Amino acid sequence: EVIPVDLNFLTSYINNLGADHFQDDSVQFLRSLFKNDVIEPCSADKIHQPTHLLLDHVATPLNKLLDAQDDPNYKQFKETCDIVQETNRCALIPLIREKISVNGERITKTTNVSTGDIIELDGLNYQLIHVSTDV
Repeated sequence: EVIPVDLNFLTSYINNLGADHFQDDSVQFLRSLFKNDVIEPCSADKIHQPTHLLLDHVATPLNKLLDAQDDPNYKQFKETCDIVQETNRCALIPLIREKISVNGERITKTTNVSTGDIIELDGLNYQLIHVSTDV
């Protein structure tokens, strides 16, 4: 899993490690960073979690419950796969063995997805988008 880290935070983090991690005041190799140590970048730089699924010109909230009036294409999507949103990730879970692709790559297991990703199912392209309510 790759998590973008703000460059200023990374510099501060390395400087706070102490002298035993440096040789001649330069980092030789930093293998990993604990996920809990990573500070969220400021909200302007943050990539927002997807909130809606866009098909053609219709955006449907990801957390919407199905009802009789739903678009049949949206119903098909929800019956074929599920999208689980967690604090630090969003995952697509195939529910049945269908041809499901994310950004052109066929998937058969739970796959991390993010805003802007295209999910293709049965010839339809659904795009994950973030709808902001801030005005």
